[in-house]
Amino acid sequence: MQEPLSPWWAEVHDVAQLLVSQLDAVVTHAARVGVYTPPPGSPPPRRRRQPGSLRHLAEVIRSHRLAPGLSVDKDDVAAVLAGDLRHLTNAALVVAVARAGHLIAGERLDDLGARRLVVASTHVSALVD
Repeated sequence: MQEPLSPWWAEVHDVAQLLVSQLDAVVTHAARVGVYTPPPGSPPPRRRRQPGSLRHLAEVIRSHRLAPGLSVDKDDVAAVLAGDLRHLTNAALVVAVARAGHLIAGERLDDLGARRLVVASTHVSALVD
């Protein structure tokens, strides 16, 4: 039988899941209404790509330089969306994933929304510490 989580760890888990659910909503919306466009200067893909896929999100983050100083690939995006605490505590990566989802959907993430994500990521980091 699995032991219950200690109260502080349960709070970390709850806060992380709230942040992940917000990011999942953005990515799901991008996959539903977005269109795949290859990065500038790259050849067109051989087969049809899904908008809002992990690969597409990573391509948008790299091509638009949404995460300065970070080398982001689809595994990093997957870790953020899976709720990996090591990646969720990186506010730049969290905001980059959200901005990429908004760009794919043809929308803009305003500064207030970005600040809220930074605060949420910082809160997760403080709880983990």
